[in-house]
Amino acid sequence: FFAGSINLDSEDRINILNMMFDKRHQTERKLWSGENLSTTDIVTNVQLFPDFRLAYTEKIFKIKNTKVQRWRSRQEALYSFYLPEGSVVTSAALWVNGEERPAYLTTKEKADSAYTAIVGVERRDPLLLHWKEGNRITVRVFPCTPEEDRQFKIGITTPLQKQEGKLVYENIDFKGPYWKDATESINIVNEGKLTGMKTPYSFKQNGVNYSYSGAYRSNWTLTFDEVPLSNQTFSFNDKTYQLQDYIPEKTAFNPTDIYLDINRAWSRKEWKALWPKIKDKTVYTFSNHRMTVVDESNKDAIFDYLQAQNFTLFPFYKIAQAEQALVISKFNQMTPTLSDLEKCAFLENTSSFFNASTSSLKIYNIGSRISPYLKTLKELRAVQLETGNLENILSLLNEHQFYQNQEDAQTITNQYAGFKIVETAGVNTTNAGAPDHLMRLFAYNNVLRAAGKDYFNKKQLANSLIETAKEAYVVSPISSLVVLETQEDYDRFNIEKSKN
Repeated sequence: FFAGSINLDSEDRINILNMMFDKRHQTERKLWSGENLSTTDIVTNVQLFPDFRLAYTEKIFKIKNTKVQRWRSRQEALYSFYLPEGSVVTSAALWVNGEERPAYLTTKEKADSAYTAIVGVERRDPLLLHWKEGNRITVRVFPCTPEEDRQFKIGITTPLQKQEGKLVYENIDFKGPYWKDATESINIVNEGKLTGMKTPYSFKQNGVNYSYSGAYRSNWTLTFDEVPLSNQTFSFNDKTYQLQDYIPEKTAFNPTDIYLDINRAWSRKEWKALWPKIKDKTVYTFSNHRMTVVDESNKDAIFDYLQAQNFTLFPFYKIAQAEQALVISKFNQMTPTLSDLEKCAFLENTSSFFNASTSSLKIYNIGSRISPYLKTLKELRAVQLETGNLENILSLLNEHQFYQNQEDAQTITNQYAGFKIVETAGVNTTNAGAPDHLMRLFAYNNVLRAAGKDYFNKKQLANSLIETAKEAYVVSPISSLVVLETQEDYDRFNIEKSKN
């Protein structure tokens, strides 16, 4: 009204909504409307493995179409699931004519083209499940008609968060068709040693298991005592997987260059505490479209200028000597994801920088919250990102130390759950008994790590990594789950059932 016509194309408007207002669910591409759909019933089944610090969750959703008129009554349901850190989708199913049809795992491109052709042209039954940056999963179900309620299932392997002698299970939240009147049944099954359980007040205990029935509630957690990790293993395809405790280890590191990623999240108190520890090094910030050296004469003016910014996208490709550098960051607001930046020079330069690096750039994030931009770089192992409070980074700087990267080709770490998964060659029969989720989590992280330096060349990545994803049946940047109506549909799009 005041500015007149705003000359922004549709893609720019969507990016602004996604980045500034967290509207990624609402701006997802849809082939059909879903305005008359509602989520009426949810069943949540949870298996807890306390001595493996893991849980497996299956959620079953029932969708109702309330449209009265038959004209354009076929609608498309879209769900977004927000997963706890380190979680991976390992199963899905769609009910077709009353029969549960398990999903097939294939490349993201094949699944997308099959869904688009069948929904957009042929208007028949599919389900499509995709991985998204920032621990998010999308599920699409079509068609949802007034004549029949639709039902689908999603299965998720989740590490349990380790917190000061306790383990925490977080409910898996979602956005989707209207759910405020939905009912839910929750069943918690214990598969190991479990003590000190704390549940929401409305849960009922039945021996070592727990249940709830009533109105849908999104925000709930389970808390119970931490127990020692089991030494049992899981073997598959001549490889064995075992958990070990992740204990942070420090190594000597005295950076010559400090790069500060300053934005509105920083406080002046933090700035005053940090500056005396770094003022004798070469300190840089990215200000006025260039790297600027910070010294006593300009430090306060630069901080005031940068603190006014809601968020930052630090240009790591402008770091001259990455092996001698430390980046200190803090997050307080949504940022663009890597996918939002896919067609711009900023990301091309960033991708080239990480492709050429021989070692992981060290980043320290003040606080436990990480921006979507940095979180994806961490998942892809493009950077070594550590989190903690201000006192911890001050101590590391004073001691000339940083945390040791404990990952290698046979080891993945999960700081959220405080464990490592170690892969060894051969089959272990004397100590078997661990759940297959160990292998699934290892494979998922292995795919992310392999994809890290060439993340946007997904077609080439899919050719080399899809067998790893298929073997463990995990959804990833290059693999998706799809349910089609007939075997002929799978054959037509060259989607094969996993031999494993």
